[in-house]
Amino acid sequence: MKSVVEQIRGRTERFRARPLFDVMDRKGRPGEVRSLVSSLTFFVFAFQDVLRMNEARVVDARLRQIAKVHRREDAGHDIWFLNDMEKLNAERDLRWVFGPEHQVVRECSFEVVAEALRAEDDATRISLLLALESAGDVFFGKAFPFCEDVGIDLSLEYFSRPHWEVEVDHDVFGQPQQDLLEGIVLSALERDRCVAMVERVFAALTRMVDHFHDAILAAADVRASGHFTIGSAAAMSRPVRQARGGGNQTT
Repeated sequence: MKSVVEQIRGRTERFRARPLFDVMDRKGRPGEVRSLVSSLTFFVFAFQDVLRMNEARVVDARLRQIAKVHRREDAGHDIWFLNDMEKLNAERDLRWVFGPEHQVVRECSFEVVAEALRAEDDATRISLLLALESAGDVFFGKAFPFCEDVGIDLSLEYFSRPHWEVEVDHDVFGQPQQDLLEGIVLSALERDRCVAMVERVFAALTRMVDHFHDAILAAADVRASGHFTIGSAAAMSRPVRQARGGGNQTT
């Protein structure tokens, strides 16, 4: 499986070169931050389902433990996201989430979900986790500097340095897990499945972050002062929070 891990590393560097991450090298303006946060909505919740469904399908006990730990490490991050949406006045209602403006993100999310459902072996399932985590490391490493210091006195959770540090410290990145994965010998068919899946996942994620880039560029910053004011904009998506059942988590 070492060759698949190397493929993911190479694909990650190509992902890192997308224009969104150049934009995110600077501090975000309020309208840009709200646009980025809103644009993530569907994917954040779909991601939780991907981890759950993927873990349930892993057969090998050692690999299933990796998937289980990984899911637990990410449990509740959707609640962090909802809290940040509320603080940033970036909430959206279900008509927007399932409307044309959010269509690209939904489609890309469905493509990632499909990989968890279509995987035919454990190597592909674990490679899916590695690909998502590697791409996430790129995104979160840019997200917290982009979202902080934009004139708000708020303690963000999802878009914060501590969240990025949690992502970097995930058990799947630890040396024992890396040694285990790189020591797995794949058949030619298994390797081909993993390689094809990694390419499809990064293609979907690339399309999604390119959409984020376009949304940020199109965002109109209507606050000339550059400051957020809590409650100054009408909250747009109480139903989204209610649909998640408050703060329920599964571990």
